[in-house]
Amino acid sequence: MNNMKKNLYIFLIFIFLITCSQLTNAMTVTIEADKQDFQVDQNTAHFSGNVKVDYGSITIQSPIAVLTSNEKGQPDKAVFSKGASAIRKSQDASDKLTAENITLMIASNQLIARGNSFASIKQGSEAAVTISADTQEFNNVTNEIKASGSVKVTYKGMQLFANQAKLTTDKTGKPYRAELSGNARVVRHNGTISGGTITYDVNSNNISASGGVNTVTSLPGSGQVTMRSDYQQYDRASNIIIGSGHVRVTYQDYIATGPKATIYTAGGNNIDKIVFTGRAQIADSQRKVTANTITVSLNPKNFIAEGNVKTQFVQKNVPEAASQPAVKEEKKETKEPEKEQIEQKEEEKKPYEKPEEEKNVNKPEDKNDKAADNLENKENN
Repeated sequence: MNNMKKNLYIFLIFIFLITCSQLTNAMTVTIEADKQDFQVDQNTAHFSGNVKVDYGSITIQSPIAVLTSNEKGQPDKAVFSKGASAIRKSQDASDKLTAENITLMIASNQLIARGNSFASIKQGSEAAVTISADTQEFNNVTNEIKASGSVKVTYKGMQLFANQAKLTTDKTGKPYRAELSGNARVVRHNGTISGGTITYDVNSNNISASGGVNTVTSLPGSGQVTMRSDYQQYDRASNIIIGSGHVRVTYQDYIATGPKATIYTAGGNNIDKIVFTGRAQIADSQRKVTANTITVSLNPKNFIAEGNVKTQFVQKNVPEAASQPAVKEEKKETKEPEKEQIEQKEEEKKPYEKPEEEKNVNKPEDKNDKAADNLENKENN
């Protein structure tokens, strides 16, 4: 068995050395496997059992692999399935990629991982960056890593989430830029930043976000500060957050708005102050203040307004119980005349009836009464 594996290994090296030598700046491809099946008419080769491929600085392993060649007989791509892993080594770093399937694009020098992909980029012995996603693409020419589908990136105590992400590294494999898009979110030790797109610059240690940005900073014992704006930039080195474009900051009963605001932190989880510049406005339960500059302090809770200050005090509503009796009395007074008018109209609608006296005067005489009167007059005569 070992001799067969060795002979197969030597045979494959010979084949790939011939085919790869035809490529400009080509690298040697070597494959080890327990079993192989060449289909020359289809330009494919099937490998199974402890498959291992070495391609430059990349080593890939899987139970099954399929190699396809182009029309010229040059290796085009290799697909590794049923649980694959790839390791890329550089001068100061090493990357490891695992997924259900890994495709090596030989001509373009790319790795494509599909299905529960997970990547780990190490600096020395520590994992500097980890990436999990549905799909990941490693471009060894541009030193870019593209991830899509339920993306999660961890780096130096931060967690980055998005629908898509692009991570750029230098030649040594050290990351220096991460770009997130689609439901992007960065989770820090004391809060979160979310927006349409988020960019993290490793060298400057800055985070910039745009598109409906919302930042929540948790404060020990006093709730949280929320800032919404069109654009925000977080400078981790100086611990400041700058928001611009339709800025709205809420803290307890404070609601402050303006074109621009800067949150200054005092280190750790504490916020020292929030400064609004431009024509800003702040309101609480008692007043509303407009000024050119508003500085809000959180401990103690207070604010200072400067430059063309305008203040409006909120008046309490008059209790409804005080005015209710008068309203009822007015309704009672106006109800009686209305009732009289209704009764009078009903009376007018009834038919006219004559008094009893008038009825008797005009009543016709009874014939029996008239005969009695005539008899009485004769007797008297």
